[in-house]
Amino acid sequence: MNKVKTGALLLTCAMVAVPLAGCGNESYSESTLQIDKKGRVLSYSVEDFGESYYSEEELGEFVEKSIDEYKEANSDAKIKLNSLKVEDGVASLSVSFNNCKEYSDFSEEVLYNDTVVNAKAEGYDFDATFYKVESLGGTGSDSTTSDSGEASPTDTYDVDSIIGSTQYKVVITSERTDVVVPGKIVSVSDKFASIKDEDTVDLYDSDEIAMEGLVYIVYE
Repeated sequence: MNKVKTGALLLTCAMVAVPLAGCGNESYSESTLQIDKKGRVLSYSVEDFGESYYSEEELGEFVEKSIDEYKEANSDAKIKLNSLKVEDGVASLSVSFNNCKEYSDFSEEVLYNDTVVNAKAEGYDFDATFYKVESLGGTGSDSTTSDSGEASPTDTYDVDSIIGSTQYKVVITSERTDVVVPGKIVSVSDKFASIKDEDTVDLYDSDEIAMEGLVYIVYE
């Protein structure tokens, strides 16, 4: 599955299963956004680097320059480069951010994490179909997907039961990548999503299927 990131820096990334520093202690083999319980964000990106004109040293200089320029423009920024490596034609990059807003500003992608109530107040409309975890495919659910990767959900939540609950929190993203949330996933507004673990969802990305709009990941 192709994991796509569109920020100028995050498109250029680095190796497989590198121990991560910063807001998490996980290792990932695919591009992943991890949000911890304090709201900090770790972005781990894996990209094919085989035909790039950059060397590992040049890529490192580019990444560090991008971070330095962001910090100069944002004096309170706490963005940190954790690791960068190119190996066997694959580049991997681990960068930590103080919060979702910092990540969004830097990457030019949408990433939001808060209670559903606060998300509504911020203007997110929740105009989507909310699929129960049990009706989505993946090793972390009890169902299967079709050959195309599309789930055949049998159960969905009424949107009012989502937005009317004070117990739910939500991660909202414009990216198609693996996402790790700080809780147990209850519902995802993407029928192509695959549940990897109770806190991890793979947001399906395919050249054959146009993926647009925001994805809501509801958790508790």
